[in-house]
Amino acid sequence: MTLFNGITYLPAADRVDTPWRNGRGMSQDVFSSPTIADAPEAFRWRVSIATIVNSSEFSGYPGIDRQLMPLSPGGLELTIDSASRSCGQYDVVRFAGEAAVAAINVARPSLDLNLMTTRGLTIGSLTLTGIDGSWTRASAAGESLLIVALEGTLLVDEKRMQPNDALVMSPGAQITLRGTGRIAVASVTDAD
Repeated sequence: MTLFNGITYLPAADRVDTPWRNGRGMSQDVFSSPTIADAPEAFRWRVSIATIVNSSEFSGYPGIDRQLMPLSPGGLELTIDSASRSCGQYDVVRFAGEAAVAAINVARPSLDLNLMTTRGLTIGSLTLTGIDGSWTRASAAGESLLIVALEGTLLVDEKRMQPNDALVMSPGAQITLRGTGRIAVASVTDAD
């Protein structure tokens, strides 16, 4: 649903579960910016939310730079190329799509936000932002933004965002969120 010129609302309720490439987990696509129409798995950048229910290996994505933010209070324990990495809720961990990555010691289901950018085409960042009152952000020329509501009471154009609802903003768009809560902000630009 388009809210304003250059801003699209992406409700979490409209998403469907799809299996990982390796079949060891499930995820929901939040947004994907394709590169080639006849290559359905190709993308310039993509944001998804994975559900991890047990210890398992991640799918490989050669040529992709990945950033992961655990959304669940318990965080997530990973091994990245055999090195252990503990990630708290809302921490961001970066790794190459070629890396051997696995979730370990999973005791309860975990939701995890993923930003994937195609190396050589796009560059991305994933950050946590707190809002208390009003927050305005414009996307720069050449920058796409995706905002995911994480917690609290947040309004956009008098519409209350539910947890994991998202907004995608094309370059040059501007938005104001009101309320109190936390959001994840994915910023993506073209690589030079």
